[in-house]
Amino acid sequence: MAFETPQKTIFIIVSPLNIGLKNALAELEKKIQFYKIVQLTTRLKKPAEKEGTDYYFISWKSFEKLAEENKLIVSFKKKSNYYGVAESELQKAFASKLPVIWISGLKEALEIKEEIPNIKIIFISIPLAIIETEITREKVPPQEILKTKIIRAKRETDAALRNADSIIESKEIQPKIIAEELAKLIQKN
Repeated sequence: MAFETPQKTIFIIVSPLNIGLKNALAELEKKIQFYKIVQLTTRLKKPAEKEGTDYYFISWKSFEKLAEENKLIVSFKKKSNYYGVAESELQKAFASKLPVIWISGLKEALEIKEEIPNIKIIFISIPLAIIETEITREKVPPQEILKTKIIRAKRETDAALRNADSIIESKEIQPKIIAEELAKLIQKN
């Protein structure tokens, strides 16, 4: 669905496997005000997540109804769950006087950019060794899963380096520094 958009830039922020983005956004909130697009999902809410902040958690039936009524700007499936953005959420973002930020995976960001022309993709580049440390921080996944995630992170990084509008190089996951760089990029546009 092509969506009529005002001349307002939306910044989609991505990193390999979305590592470090939640903390970087928390730091960015201390520096600038912004409107964060909140996606819908059919997956279960994790204990630390907040309704309307992290996601809007809805039933499959509700998601399907929005899709049937053509009220989703984008939608995609990850594993066995659906994710998407309601047209009403994007309308609120465009009505806001604040810069608009959207957190997404790279594949989805590229699809979104095809639908909405005034998108800028900002990629946070993180070394693979740091990504591996982050993946294994809470619990060590089986070797095959770790290997798959590292391969996926490398593919995402390679694709992002070719397709992103801006790249922030981060030698480590340093939310304050990443937020400073994000604020500069956003305020420049």
